[in-house]
Amino acid sequence: MNYKRRVEKERLELSILFKSELVGSLLPVIDDFERMLDHSDNKHNELLKGVKLIYQKLIDILKEQGLKVIDAKGQRFDPRIHEAMLIENNENGEDEIVAEEWRKGYFFNDKLLRPAQVKVLKSKKVNEN
Repeated sequence: MNYKRRVEKERLELSILFKSELVGSLLPVIDDFERMLDHSDNKHNELLKGVKLIYQKLIDILKEQGLKVIDAKGQRFDPRIHEAMLIENNENGEDEIVAEEWRKGYFFNDKLLRPAQVKVLKSKKVNEN
């Protein structure tokens, strides 16, 4: 009985690993979709509507499999899930707050798949001490 449980557990772990690798390899495609949609001029174009539909279906399928977007903008910087690409002094605000998100980060089945690339605001007062 223990052998069966162990084999089933190993099979499940291997399945999750394969899914994680597949989802990770699709992230650049998602990035390209998002860049294209963000920089589209004609919001009423039928082709663009079709692309948005395909993008949304892809995202929905990946979310059903365990993909979760990291909420970064406006959050406190966390080096475990955020990759600081730029740190900017902030004279009148909170310290270590994510001001911009340059590339989305993702979890897959509660494990970090890719950190979010962000711009972080650092309080000037803290830097002077």
